[in-house]
Amino acid sequence: LAAAPSAGSLAAASSASVGSRAFVLVRPPGHHAMPGGIDLAAGGCGFCLLNNAAVAAADALARSPDARVAIVDFDVHYGNGTVTWAFNESSERLLYASTHIREVYENSDLDFFPGGGSAWASTGTPTAELPPGEEPMSKRTRTTICDVPVEPNWVARGARARFVAAVETIAERLATFRPSLLILSAGFDACAGDAGQLNPWTRDDPERPPDVAPFDEVPDGVGLVAEDYRVMTRALLDAVPEATPVVSILEGGYGAPEAAGGFDKTTLVAAAVAHA
Repeated sequence: LAAAPSAGSLAAASSASVGSRAFVLVRPPGHHAMPGGIDLAAGGCGFCLLNNAAVAAADALARSPDARVAIVDFDVHYGNGTVTWAFNESSERLLYASTHIREVYENSDLDFFPGGGSAWASTGTPTAELPPGEEPMSKRTRTTICDVPVEPNWVARGARARFVAAVETIAERLATFRPSLLILSAGFDACAGDAGQLNPWTRDDPERPPDVAPFDEVPDGVGLVAEDYRVMTRALLDAVPEATPVVSILEGGYGAPEAAGGFDKTTLVAAAVAHA
């Protein structure tokens, strides 16, 4: 474990040895940050300033022509900044895979923050192309993108099982890719009670789509527990060669809001420990 500023992510990746693991507890998170850093016009950078995972991956690809880098993002929000960088990088030696909440409603542009991340490439080829309007990028890319979105519980119950299964689907792609470095954008905001995945729809919200359950009925979007993170982590580790270094970089995870203010981080800490 290492508590570090953003440079710690790069240091952990560049110094990774055969079969090593590192967990960089970095703040602020990074996966919403665009290639130029924070971009207020990008449609959602969250709390992110520098994209820690992308910086570490870019360095690894530059240091060795034989490097094969995979970034797996299991934060509850889509890593719009990381996937933008991955498209621009356009390398057959790069895999970006993500599972995240996605809500799509007929005749509506409402979506879970920051939007995007449909399953267009989950059967992926390295030359898959985004459908019109899906993301602010339209060029073809040699990067393999594997998006496995999950509908939240307020749309369809059972998101917890779907989220774990989505990571297992990503693990299958990871096994085929055989990375020489695995970077995990480790968000823990899919935890039960975490502020990052709570249902935003109130019963009296006039914009609440039909058949969407309100917060007082279904509060959690996913509702993972610590054991789920252990299972997901093991699936990812088992999918890569034993010699592959693995660097986990902290993304989201805030804790459960308390009535008196502040956040209860008990479940968050337990999930992080299970991952480590």
